[in-house]
Amino acid sequence: MLQYFEAEIVPGIEPLALAELRQIADDIDHVGTGQVRFRFSGSLSALAAPRMITTIYALGSFAEPRPRALLGHANLHHIVDACRQVCAAWPAATFATLRLSAAGEQSVVMRRLRDELAGHLGLTATDGDGDLLVRLRRSDGRDGWDVLIRLTPRPLASRAWRRCSRPGALAAPLAAAMMELSAPAPADVIVNLCCGSATLLVERGARAPWRAAWGIDLDADALACADENLTAAGLRARVQLAAHDARALPFDDAFASVVCVDLPYGRLVGSHHDNLQLYPALIAEAARIAQPRARMVLVTHEIRLLEQTLQRTAGWWHVRQWLRVRVGGMTPVVVVLERTDHRA
Repeated sequence: MLQYFEAEIVPGIEPLALAELRQIADDIDHVGTGQVRFRFSGSLSALAAPRMITTIYALGSFAEPRPRALLGHANLHHIVDACRQVCAAWPAATFATLRLSAAGEQSVVMRRLRDELAGHLGLTATDGDGDLLVRLRRSDGRDGWDVLIRLTPRPLASRAWRRCSRPGALAAPLAAAMMELSAPAPADVIVNLCCGSATLLVERGARAPWRAAWGIDLDADALACADENLTAAGLRARVQLAAHDARALPFDDAFASVVCVDLPYGRLVGSHHDNLQLYPALIAEAARIAQPRARMVLVTHEIRLLEQTLQRTAGWWHVRQWLRVRVGGMTPVVVVLERTDHRA
């Protein structure tokens, strides 16, 4: 019976992901940057539910100095049995291919190990994206090897609802963490500015109901993408999509209880020159439509510009949290703001 597991987490959101994981884990053994090891004795299907986790692996350790020893009968049997437990948690034929990921994975020993595992499991060995992913790495702080078996045919971060993607689209676990920081409540009126492919709205919809939700974007292609993803998520009827400039919104003052936005970083989307005008105007317009004590959650890599903007709008917004995260090779910040009682 599998007992030990390892979760990969977007670095910077560990406390939020841990809170979610503690709802199902028996015990947390170790927490590192972007990584949590834990024990779990329930049904493996329950480990497909966390939304702020990038992926989860079953973890086994072998006190062997060389990977060749993993081909020995007892070790190989142990790994095959663990793989079978993972496959059994899913409908038949969910797993068709197997990939072994390791340093030196093209070596004779590694390829033999991959082929032996695939043969025992009745899967096709592949060098591409395998349904069953088995990772091999050196154990931390001791002479041995860790074998990690991904519990799902795709990473947890790969959402079934994502039928359409856009340049710079948020990673779903990060979006889920952002919406958790908004303190979700059923009475929320949500405005998602620069909504793009609607990742924030879909992740919020998976977390809790709302009273009303709007997705705003000037780009018709972005709105079409948002429409497709919201439909796939079963949320389209609950969201109003509209083409508006985020700096001149059609809403009354104090309209929204939650404002969320993935601000353009000025790289894949927009430019730094454009952002110099966009950020101050957008933050000011968000303050106008926000109710007193409304939450605004945003993410950006234009950190200096954001700091300057918030200094100028300090009378409108209190900074409640400031998280530096690492995702996609970048280190943006997630910021949680609270609207003051003072009207702009």
